[in-house]
Amino acid sequence: MNVSPRVREQLVLSRQLLTTLDAQYSTASNPSLLVRDLMVCYGAAELALAAICVQLDRVPDKNDICLPDYFDSLEKTSPSGGDVQEIDYVAELHKVRSNSQLRSLLPDPRRWTRAKEETLEHVARWCQQFLGQRLGDLDSVGSVSAPLPAGSSEPSASNENLSLLALRDPERRRYDCFGSADIRLGLVGLLKKGKIANLSAGGCYVKTDAPFEVGEQVEMTLHVNKTSFRVTASVIHVPSGVAAGDRKATFSDKGSGMGVQFLNMSAGSRTRLKELVGELKTNGNLRLGKRPAGS
Repeated sequence: MNVSPRVREQLVLSRQLLTTLDAQYSTASNPSLLVRDLMVCYGAAELALAAICVQLDRVPDKNDICLPDYFDSLEKTSPSGGDVQEIDYVAELHKVRSNSQLRSLLPDPRRWTRAKEETLEHVARWCQQFLGQRLGDLDSVGSVSAPLPAGSSEPSASNENLSLLALRDPERRRYDCFGSADIRLGLVGLLKKGKIANLSAGGCYVKTDAPFEVGEQVEMTLHVNKTSFRVTASVIHVPSGVAAGDRKATFSDKGSGMGVQFLNMSAGSRTRLKELVGELKTNGNLRLGKRPAGS
């Protein structure tokens, strides 16, 4: 699809807003900075959806248009209908923005610890789903990206410029892999099982029916490529249904699982993890465009 220069500029601007790296700060200790980040995320998401609507001539026919209106209009252009994960995220982002701006309610820092990166991933999927374009390919004005194969669920793994956040921070670069995880809440919690979907130097995404919540600390033993190591990790993302307290989610549910950030590990575990990530990188399993419902 030939994307107009105006639409291209808006999509590139949306990506730039989400990939601008600020000085290091803790949003958990400074809620006002988290609110600022969420305002940026909302604006970037609105820029992207509005641009896509303009390209497809699907701008909502109403005076006061908000973020869900753009997505509702675009849903009708998708043969498969709206993806539940995308619908939930748009609604959740709109709600937290309204609560922060209109009701002065502070957002939950545990839920929105990776707000910019998460929004960037959704914007990339919208470009792919509705325009058949890779977000990282839009920098070259006038260039036309090859359409994605029918049924493709994400940009090519070799397209490393899709996520500038991941390029600038090697610990954010995730690699698809197959493995298992033994998980405990704390040191004496009930043992749970999971399957590793992707892995990075800083964390991983685990598919599991364990009802963990954002902010909880878990002890994990990871088994990948005949390598095993132990880590302490913090849960930083769960699918919206589980995050809202749906403890009936099962392992087979779409998006069931959690993204975790590694906190502590022994020197030996750190060495094994580094070697494993190196192997995955060599095998070309880079995953920048999307995490499986999380991570």
